[in-house]
Amino acid sequence: MTTNQNQLCDDRVQILFELTDDKLTIKIDDSLSTEAKVFACYLMFNQTTIDKQGYRKEREFYFQIRKPGLYRVKVFTLDRSTSKKTSQIIDLGFLFVLSQYYKSNRPRFINESFTQRGREFINESKIRLGDFSEYKFDIHEFWAADPFSNRTWRWHLHQLTLLSQLVSAHSADSKDVFLEEAYRLLVDWHEYASIAVSDKMLWHDQGSALRLKHICMFLMYTLSVGFVVYGDTRFVFILNLIKIHLAKLKDDSFYSQFTNHGFDQSLVLFQVALELEYILDLKEEITLAAERIQEEVNFVFCSDGGHKENSPGYLSHGIKQCITALNIERSYNERISLFKSLETVIAKATQALCHTMKPDGYLPLIGDTTYIKQKNIFHSYKPINFPQFQYALTGGKSGISPRERFFVLPDTGYAFFRSHWNKANYIDAVHLSLKAGCLSRGHRQDDDLTFTLYGYGEDWLVDGGTYKYDDTDPHRKYIQSHLSHNLTAPLDNPIAKKMGSKPKFVKYTKIEEAGGTIFYLHATTEMFRRHSYSRKIEFRVPSEKISIEDEISHNESAEVRYVSRLFFAKEKEVQCGTDFILVKGKRKSLMVRVASSEKFSIELVKVPQEEIIGWLSDTKFLLYQSNLVQILFDHTAKPMNVKFSLEFI
Repeated sequence: MTTNQNQLCDDRVQILFELTDDKLTIKIDDSLSTEAKVFACYLMFNQTTIDKQGYRKEREFYFQIRKPGLYRVKVFTLDRSTSKKTSQIIDLGFLFVLSQYYKSNRPRFINESFTQRGREFINESKIRLGDFSEYKFDIHEFWAADPFSNRTWRWHLHQLTLLSQLVSAHSADSKDVFLEEAYRLLVDWHEYASIAVSDKMLWHDQGSALRLKHICMFLMYTLSVGFVVYGDTRFVFILNLIKIHLAKLKDDSFYSQFTNHGFDQSLVLFQVALELEYILDLKEEITLAAERIQEEVNFVFCSDGGHKENSPGYLSHGIKQCITALNIERSYNERISLFKSLETVIAKATQALCHTMKPDGYLPLIGDTTYIKQKNIFHSYKPINFPQFQYALTGGKSGISPRERFFVLPDTGYAFFRSHWNKANYIDAVHLSLKAGCLSRGHRQDDDLTFTLYGYGEDWLVDGGTYKYDDTDPHRKYIQSHLSHNLTAPLDNPIAKKMGSKPKFVKYTKIEEAGGTIFYLHATTEMFRRHSYSRKIEFRVPSEKISIEDEISHNESAEVRYVSRLFFAKEKEVQCGTDFILVKGKRKSLMVRVASSEKFSIELVKVPQEEIIGWLSDTKFLLYQSNLVQILFDHTAKPMNVKFSLEFI
C-alpha cells in the first residue's frame, strides 16, 4: 500500500512523506535552504521516540514501520553558520502496515481448512469447530447452543474461531459477504455477552485470550482489505471490544497464574499490546505481559527441563508456548532480548521431549495426553539440540542420535528407560516411562508411580489418557482416579490428594555387570492415605528383561487388602494363569510373572461400558475397553510386596 501526503511545517519548510509497504520516506523541501543547513528526523508515537536519524545534508529519511499506528515525525533544522536550531512536530496520522507477526502467522488464520469451514457456514449454515462434526443451525442465535453436550465445543465457539474461518474464505473468494457476516457475528456475540452474564464460557480464562487473538487478527485483515477504515464505526466498535478484552487480561483477578491457561493469557496480552502499541499506548500492558511470561516459564519448567503440568503432552505444548514468546518478540523487535533466557529452557525441555517420545513417535498416554503423533514444533526457531529431536521424530532417518538410554528428570518426576537408539531397528526399541509425584494442580491425575511400556512396534501397558475435560463425567472421574493406572493400591482406601507432593526418587543409577547394564530406579509416594508405597524398577539391556517390585504398607499396621492393576493395550490377547500373565502381540508376546509372599489371584476384567471399569481413552471424547488384569491379594497387616518380571518372548 502506498500513501502520499503533504504537510507544511511553517511558511518555509515543506514535509512530504510516502509509505510503500513498510518503508516510510520523509522528504524535506526548504525553499530557503543554504549549504550550511542540515536536518535530522525522529519517528514518534505521542511523545515517545521510536527511531531517530541524525543530522545530515541529505533531505530524505527512511524508517521501517513495523506495525499500524498514529505516527508523527519531529524534524530538526540546524544552521551551522549561525548555530541556530529549530524543530517541528508533524502528525502523519494513521499509517497501516501488516506487521511481521501477521505476515509470518498468516497460515494459522488463513488456510484451506478454515476456508472450507467459512464457506460451509455461509452456504450451508454449518458450524465446524475443532475435531467436532458439523452443527447445522437454523437461526444465528447459537451462542447458547450446546449440540454435543460438550463444554469443549462451546469453548471453541466462544473463541470466535468463526472470524478466522470467514476471513480465510474471503481471502480465497474475495466476497464481501464473508466479512459482513463476520462483523455481524462479532456484534451479535457482544450483545449476547451483555445479556447472558451467567454463561461461564463467555469469559473462560484461556478462551477469552484466544478470542482476543481472533478479534485482533480480524481487525488487521479488514484494515488491509479496506473493509474497515481507521475511525469509522466498525473500527471504533472492534477497537472498543479489544479494549474490553485487554482490560480483562490485565486484571490480576482474571489471570490464571502458573497454569498453561495463564501462560496463554500472557502471550496473547503481549502480542496484541505490541500490535496496537502505537494506537492505544499500551506500554504498561507490554511490560506486565512480559513479566508474567517470564514468571510462567520460571514456574512451569523445572531445572531439569521437565514440565510441571503432569502430562507429557503439556511438555510439548510448553515448548511451543516458549517459542511463541520468542517469535512474538522477534516479529516486533527484530531481535530477542527480553526472553533470551528462554533459549536455555527450550534446549533442556527439548532434551526431555526426545526421551519422552516413544519409538513410534507418540508420547506416553500419561496424564491428560492424547494419542497424537509428535510433530515438528521447530520451524522459525531451532534449539541447539534440534538434531537429536529430529532423530527421535523421524525414527533415526535424520539428525543425530541421543546418547542416554536411561534418562531421569529428578525435579519433575519422570524416568525413561530405553533399550537402544539403533537406526536399523529403531521402532523395535523397548521404552518404559514412569511418573512420580506432583508439582501442580494442572491436569493432575492420581497416578504417582504409574508406568507405560512400549516395544517392538506396539504398546503393551497403557494408561488412562484424557477422554474429556468434564470433571462431572463418571468416565472422566475414573480415568483421573488411581483406579485407571498401573499401580498397586489399597482395595478400599481413599486417595490422599497430595497435590503438592514433590517427586521422590530414592535412588537411580546404572549398574554395569557382565553381559550388560541394569538401569535401576527406586521411587516412593504417599499418595494413598495412611500408606507408604514404593516401586523399584530394574531395566536390563541388552536382554530387555524388566522387573518391577512394589512394596506398600499401612503406616499404623492395620490389616488391609491390596490390589495391583495392569492395563494392557486393547488389541492384545491376554491369558491369565495362577502366577503369570501372557500377553500376545503382533510379533512378540510379553510374559509377566507375578511373585508375592501373600496369596493372590489373577483375573482379566471385562465389563460393559456403563460399568466404567477398564474403559480408557486414547482419543478425546472416545472410550475403548482395555485389557485390565487385577491381581487381588489376601488381607495383611504386614508390608505387602509383589514383584512383576517382564520378558518379551
